[in-house]
Amino acid sequence: MIADPYRVIRDQYGNVAEVLPPRPTYLVGVDLAQASDYTAIAVLKRTKATDDAPAVYDLGHLERFQQVPYTRIGGIVRDRVAALRGIRPQPDVTVAYDRTAVGAAAGDVMEEAGIDGRLVAITIHGGDQVSGDEHHGFRVPKRDLVSATAVVMQAERLRISTQLTLAPVLAEELGNFKMTISKTTGHDSYESWRENVHDDMVLATAMGLWLGERNVWDWTDIPPAWMAAWLRA
Repeated sequence: MIADPYRVIRDQYGNVAEVLPPRPTYLVGVDLAQASDYTAIAVLKRTKATDDAPAVYDLGHLERFQQVPYTRIGGIVRDRVAALRGIRPQPDVTVAYDRTAVGAAAGDVMEEAGIDGRLVAITIHGGDQVSGDEHHGFRVPKRDLVSATAVVMQAERLRISTQLTLAPVLAEELGNFKMTISKTTGHDSYESWRENVHDDMVLATAMGLWLGERNVWDWTDIPPAWMAAWLRA
């Protein structure tokens, strides 16, 4: 099925008032860190040629900064999302942020920043099961982030802008983005991996890719009252 390439806006009389191109979809990955470590922000544009085609991701913005307390990061993310909101037609924006290192307080900071987009918290761990939902946050195994990134890259569905100054650094991080499985527990050693490898930019990118490849709005997550209202529409 070919996706409708236009969005039609009609006036109160049913006449076509405006025809807009498809609504863009952006995924903003934010790897939050303490002030002494790097925080990274990656902005991915997600597009599909047809409804049944796999998504393609264009990494058009990548930044990292140090010596900035995570309590100030919410405002920075708010400004980046505001810039995306200026695109016409106004895009759908989802922000995936890592609260692994900074804890639940990160969610309060992000919520209070007034970010004009859907917020999804992700806690990364070394197990093998995804749990949670988009409302309360996901617990995601590191191996799932690695797998999602590897699949998208191997299929050449991740396009990195050549204009990005940090693209070579991201390429180096991607080369180190591997998984070591413990023979004893069968789980990957997430903590030691984070201690030894700079991973902020690849994590910000990987969270966006993982979320983009996952059907976040699963039908089982939708409240019955919402479903009933849609069925009546």
